[in-house]
Amino acid sequence: MKSTLLVLASLTAMVALWAQTPAPQVAFSDKATTDAALAKGGPALTPRAAMISRNADHMAAAGRRDAPGEAEMHEKAYDIIYITEGEATYVTGGVLKNSKQTGPGEMLGGTIEGGETRQLKQGDTIVVPPGVPHWWKDTKGVRYMIFKVNKP
Repeated sequence: MKSTLLVLASLTAMVALWAQTPAPQVAFSDKATTDAALAKGGPALTPRAAMISRNADHMAAAGRRDAPGEAEMHEKAYDIIYITEGEATYVTGGVLKNSKQTGPGEMLGGTIEGGETRQLKQGDTIVVPPGVPHWWKDTKGVRYMIFKVNKP
């Protein structure tokens, strides 16, 4: 009887906590807003980036790169990139060289040794899972949509 009451009390507490958790909000960007973001965009997560939506679970932004970036790796985030214009040489895998930790589970800087090199162009999509180094090695006015999805 006592264990049943304990289980019921625990379930009641869990339901009360769940009821207090705000529901996720829908993020919407119409074509005009998205096109404006793509026209403005800079490298994701910089002051020039055109953020569409961001919270602890995800990020959606329009980006533009006119120069190479630094290699990076995220321990818990997927990067999903859709190329809307231009071209880029993009490297995934291999070993990060000369990088530093910039936050919990975040490495940035330097280059990649080894890895797989791809030529990305308009219409291409690339999904980089957590733990995989990646690098905008060379760019030619590339514009893209980037979606980061954080795994628990």
